[in-house]
Order: sequence, then structure tokens, then C-alpha cells
Amino acid sequence: MLRLPRLDYLRPRSIEEATELAAQNPGSMFIAGGTDLVPNLKRRQFDVSTLISLNALPNGRRIEGDAQRGITIGAGTTLDELAHHDLLDGPFRALAQACGSVSTPQVRFMGTLGGNLLVEGRRHLPGRPKLAALLGSVLVRQRTGDARAWR
Repeated sequence: MLRLPRLDYLRPRSIEEATELAAQNPGSMFIAGGTDLVPNLKRRQFDVSTLISLNALPNGRRIEGDAQRGITIGAGTTLDELAHHDLLDGPFRALAQACGSVSTPQVRFMGTLGGNLLVEGRRHLPGRPKLAALLGSVLVRQRTGDARAWR
């Protein structure tokens, strides 16, 4: 059985704290669902000493809005939540269907929208440009604290 290496695990309560912890811990990695990261860590594909959890960030799993104004989806929202959420009926149904078709129920239950947008080599969800077009825009907060939007 492959085991995780010894890691420090940090659980910030704000985006600002998360970016500060990342700056203070060079080589650290963020984790939310961990469906790609954890197996890679077990196989020692990364030399990481610190994981920074994004699971306690406020509004990380929010889904709110309506068909007229658009919706806001937190990066920590799981693919399963998106596949079954009432707000994604109607004009956002393609996103719900894409999320519902990813891998296995176990992966959909843990995997997050943010992770599926940012992990290199992702083949399950539509490509980033297509997904960003579906979503309208994606806001990414960088380690420097700067925010960047994909439109």
C-alpha cells in the first residue's frame, strides 16, 4: 500500500491567509478535493512538505444566482453538487451534465470545480476556454494576492 509522505497540513480561514501561508511555505501545494493530488503524492511525484487546505475558506462551496443575472460558483464546490443542483437546470444544464459525467461517483463526490479547472492535463471537463465560456468568467487569486479573471 502506498502511503502519503509526512506533511504539514494548514487550514486557513480566508483567501488572504491562504495566499500568505503559500508565500511563507515555498513549495507548498493547495488541496481541496485531492482526487488527483493525493495519488500523485503517494507515488512521490511531487516533493512537497506542506499542504494548504482550501476547504475552510468562506463561500468556497457556494452556488447562487439565477438564469437572468447568472450564477456564482465557489471553486470548492464538488462536481456532484454541481451535477445535482437545481440552479443548474435550464440554461446551465450543460455544466451540470459535464460535471455528472466525470469519472466515478466517488471522484465526483470529492473532486472540485476549481481543481478540475486548474489541474494540468485535465480531460474530463470541457477545455478551459469552453468551460470559461460556459461560466462567463473565472476569477483566480494568485499567490501574490493579485486576482486574474479568465473571460
